[in-house]
Amino acid sequence: MARAPRQPQSCPPGWLGRYRVATGDNLISIARFFRRSPSQLRKANPHIGNPNQLVPGDVLCVPGNVPYPCVILL
Repeated sequence: MARAPRQPQSCPPGWLGRYRVATGDNLISIARFFRRSPSQLRKANPHIGNPNQLVPGDVLCVPGNVPYPCVILL
């Protein structure tokens, strides 16, 4: 029996945002995509429980600050 996708209550303001798990994703591939460590993703997403059992539709908070735009002064 399939379970409902897991979602966080909220993500901290200023983080990179949320990521919806797609078919074929795993914690390591998601961490690499966002240039984070798997450990950072695990700690940021306690609602997931076992990170080795991600399923499509699960939603992860992605830790890290949103980069500020670069301004070039001429």
